[in-house]
Amino acid sequence: MSNHIHLNLIKEEEIVSSSPIRTQVIAPFVLIIIAISILSWWLLLLMQYSNAKSLNTRNLNIQEQLQASYKKVMTFKAEERNLTALLAQLKAYEKSKNFYGKSLALIPAHVLPNIQFTKLELLKPAPPLLEKVNPSKGPTNITEIATFVISGRTSGAKAFDAVNQLLNGLKKAPFTNLIQSAQIPKGSFRQDLAYKNKGEFLRFELECNCTPRRFE
Repeated sequence: MSNHIHLNLIKEEEIVSSSPIRTQVIAPFVLIIIAISILSWWLLLLMQYSNAKSLNTRNLNIQEQLQASYKKVMTFKAEERNLTALLAQLKAYEKSKNFYGKSLALIPAHVLPNIQFTKLELLKPAPPLLEKVNPSKGPTNITEIATFVISGRTSGAKAFDAVNQLLNGLKKAPFTNLIQSAQIPKGSFRQDLAYKNKGEFLRFELECNCTPRRFE
């Protein structure tokens, strides 16, 4: 039986791979391809980020424009509500007008010769009650009472009677459609100091509350 002896006389560094493509040659190409792929991926991410940022900036600009437009629209709506309420209030005042002229023109017929008017004053009505939250809606009270005061002087033995006659006349027709109540305020009869040396002159006042005007 014969023994075979195998001697490997090739050095290890001289051993050649059986593959037609050597590892030392392909490895750099693989590394280059991997590097290019990673770089391409990062470039793609960078482009996507840039596009997303640009889109977000554009959306923010559009949002700011819309917010500005929205604020303008809300401002216009608030002005419209205020103007509508004001118009409704003016219409209510127009419908609630009390006409004083014809009634006041009839007063001289009830004035005796010993009475002289010095002033006829229409007092300012009490301020309307407004909503604290939304005062532009107009007054919450639906009626308003105006008051006018007749001031004058009188003389003679029947001075009190003359003023009382005028007062009673104002409480009757044709003044009932205008005057709801009339009175001589306490202390309104007093001596007229300006005419103290020219006889007995008295000053007086008649306070008349007009019929309420209704806001509807």
